[in-house]
Amino acid sequence: MNRKYRLVILAMVALIVFALPATVLANKVIFKAKLTTGAELHDVAGSKASGSMVLVSNINGTPRFALSVFKLSGPVAGAHIHGPASTAENAPVLITLCGSGPTAAIVTTCETSSDGTLMVSGDITPTFLAAAGITGATFMQYLNDGLMYVNVHTALNPAGEARGQLVLQ
Repeated sequence: MNRKYRLVILAMVALIVFALPATVLANKVIFKAKLTTGAELHDVAGSKASGSMVLVSNINGTPRFALSVFKLSGPVAGAHIHGPASTAENAPVLITLCGSGPTAAIVTTCETSSDGTLMVSGDITPTFLAAAGITGATFMQYLNDGLMYVNVHTALNPAGEARGQLVLQ
């Protein structure tokens, strides 16, 4: 990963963390995922994609996320949070972060750059959780138990091109 992309990721993380008031930061919970092709539970064709996701949640607030993935094989068809599942299991989509997916609510749109880079961010509101059929408490419990993963899908790898488990920091 070149220096430009590292700086962009660092800037996105800093914006998420430091955009929150200091009184709220005292109650924040941070989850991170390192996305790789090797974390997928199936063979991945023609890709060396990697990336990261940071999800910041306040104890009584709306989770906010930033997802960055580089060297994708082509445009992103969808990016999702799946769960509940360990690193050795697959699970259904809970939240569609961008693109197509089975949930009714989509947080934002997927725009992949010509060099195979995806950068999306947004808030996971109660509307998105309701569309997934789960409560905020259940969502947070899955996160705290390490039972949620992020998956990015492309046309070349419709089952998933890069995956990473969300882990409490």
